[in-house]
Amino acid sequence: MLNEEEIRQEYELIAQDDEVLVEVKARKHGSTYLPDKGGEFVMWARFRRMQVEDMWMIERFTERTEYVDKHPVVDHDNEETKRQLLRFQLLDWSMDIPLEFDEAGRLSERCWRVVMKQPAPLIDAFITKYQQTYWVTVDDEKDIQRQCSILFGKNSRGVDNACEAVTLYCVLSSMWDKFGINWFDIKKLPYKQYVMLRMVVAQEIDARKAQMNASKRQNATRIAGRGGRTRPSRGVTIGQ
Repeated sequence: MLNEEEIRQEYELIAQDDEVLVEVKARKHGSTYLPDKGGEFVMWARFRRMQVEDMWMIERFTERTEYVDKHPVVDHDNEETKRQLLRFQLLDWSMDIPLEFDEAGRLSERCWRVVMKQPAPLIDAFITKYQQTYWVTVDDEKDIQRQCSILFGKNSRGVDNACEAVTLYCVLSSMWDKFGINWFDIKKLPYKQYVMLRMVVAQEIDARKAQMNASKRQNATRIAGRGGRTRPSRGVTIGQ
């Protein structure tokens, strides 16, 4: 049975902020800063949270076509991707350089060029930390595969300490199946109502499991004993 703290964590996972804050330890270098794990300064940058439509747009800007054996192969320029991430996604930062935006919400051409002239190590550190907020790591992939094998296994009773992917899958599936509520609808639900609905769904799941277990016990093979009385068979059924 889910408790309120577990449900709150689910809700926070779905109702995330639209912005991401990244921080980099740095040291003073002349009039600017350079990344330094032992530095006394903490530089920060605030980005838009990466959405699918944002990624598609940036990929269009960074797409390049190479020909291998006269066949076109589409790839993406990693360095250009970083530059476009900065222009499209950066919202604010701690550098003493004011940011200006165009009508589309991107850094203006003039501002973007000024930003790109800042120390490359610091810019790269900001971008790398931002990318880490939406990359799926090798460890993430292993966790997803392991937990999915448990979740979708025969006689599964769910996954303990589910990872982000499995939690999202279970929450969104159950809310859609029961109420026709999708990701965007959930984000608009009053928090208290969300908690109560998740508690009811969890109770229903537990009740169904209990009914299934009771049904299995009742349907267990029974054999006749003394006096014609029956008892459950102690034999083991081997599947074909």
